[in-house]
Amino acid sequence: MKKHIAIIFLLMLACSQAFCQERHSRFRWGLEWGYGASAFMYWSNNYFDANVGYRIWDEGHEFAFVPNAYAGLYAGFDLGRRINLALFSGTMGIYTDRQVIPLGLRATYAFRGLDSQGALAYMGGGLCFHDLFVSAPGQYLQLGGGYRIKLGRKMDMDLLAHLRACDDHPPIWDEENGSYVEAVNIRKNLAVYTSFELGVALSF
Repeated sequence: MKKHIAIIFLLMLACSQAFCQERHSRFRWGLEWGYGASAFMYWSNNYFDANVGYRIWDEGHEFAFVPNAYAGLYAGFDLGRRINLALFSGTMGIYTDRQVIPLGLRATYAFRGLDSQGALAYMGGGLCFHDLFVSAPGQYLQLGGGYRIKLGRKMDMDLLAHLRACDDHPPIWDEENGSYVEAVNIRKNLAVYTSFELGVALSF
């Protein structure tokens, strides 16, 4: 998985450098990182237990503090004086031992203009891959806001905060048998996590 993340980072960086050389006034790219915690988890599992000979249905939820971190690169275009649409990818922690590669779009609205210091609001979402092209991807949605600080004519720093919801298809642990349920015996394995995160972004 680390190899895939490195490849994505290098490709996005190469693309951003190519665009920067063109000095396209509406193109923006940057890097973002942050830290937060998952607060709520819902799960719904349906699988066949060979030892008892019938299907098991397990559904529930819990409130738990699980720290997470994320980091990535984004690149996009200003669609006007106040709106930017960008593609984001990198690495994202969503729960205990669950790390994914997000690939999504995010729309940002700058209340005083993208080239001015001031408040921001944004919404984004897309797919999140645990194993590229191996297992079914999950989906995520985030809604947040922040404040842009001008560091120069072409450089900004954004202080961000957002709520995020993400679904996943994690392995199912069978406590009675002390092992993971085999994939062929799983009919459904859905988990949904919600979290609150704080972040910092540098844009150019």
